[in-house]
Amino acid sequence: MKCKICDHNQCKVLFSKKGKDQNLYYIVKCKSCGVIQTYPQPEEIKHLYQKEYFERRTDRGYNNYLSEKLKNQLIKVWELNLNDLNFYQYENKIFQRELKPKLLEIGCAAGYFLEYMKNRHWEVMGVEISEEMCEFAQKQFHLNVINTDFLSLNFDYKSNFNCIVLWASIEHFKDPISVFKKVYDLLKDKGIFIFSTCRWGILAKIQKEKWRFMNVPEHLFFFNEKQLTKILHEIGFKKVSMITYGSGLTAKPEMNFFYKLSKTILDKVVKLINQGDMLAMMFIKEK
Repeated sequence: MKCKICDHNQCKVLFSKKGKDQNLYYIVKCKSCGVIQTYPQPEEIKHLYQKEYFERRTDRGYNNYLSEKLKNQLIKVWELNLNDLNFYQYENKIFQRELKPKLLEIGCAAGYFLEYMKNRHWEVMGVEISEEMCEFAQKQFHLNVINTDFLSLNFDYKSNFNCIVLWASIEHFKDPISVFKKVYDLLKDKGIFIFSTCRWGILAKIQKEKWRFMNVPEHLFFFNEKQLTKILHEIGFKKVSMITYGSGLTAKPEMNFFYKLSKTILDKVVKLINQGDMLAMMFIKEK
């Protein structure tokens, strides 16, 4: 297997897991760059993100993504991330330079984050591969959302955006390096790039195929902060801030008192010691 990140031709098999399609997938580690990858990768991925993915709660999808409850939960997480990353301070500086700054969200789903930023007076645009989610965002919130794969987006938008956001999506792309390079090209000078992704760290290494984010074949790559900082620095980005969060205990409707207490304590601990299984980072474009 050839590494999709650094082109090295040697990888080590860590373990295997059956996907939803009942095919066996191998989780491998590149012996050069160390990035964890799913092998083999599906030829096409669009069919993985249609209506069912957003309706039924599984390890490969959401529980009624279009519900008001989930929308509020997501906004709460995004606000926490933006605050922890110190984004709002940068936002103030951007508004001092431009009256109507432009934001692009990659993988915007139903458009909840775009609506949130639109209400903060940003000019927003989204890209979404799911036809159903794209249609919902357009009709429900009257948003400018394009139904396409991000790497197919027309380059007429080059150097057009002040901020590009990619929430929990880079792990789904078959070519993350091309995604990062295109983000760089689409950003204005000093533009901000914010993203989150599941983090390959101590929790993932311990839990292996049982890890909550070991969703194959939807999740194709598993990074850590050092790898991402190196990759993005080589493209031309400078790291501004980063956080990790998430103890691996997923919120559930039927949580009892002790589960809630354990989750609350462990979530705070892993965030404090930077060992969460989710990672959020903010970079700035530098020429």
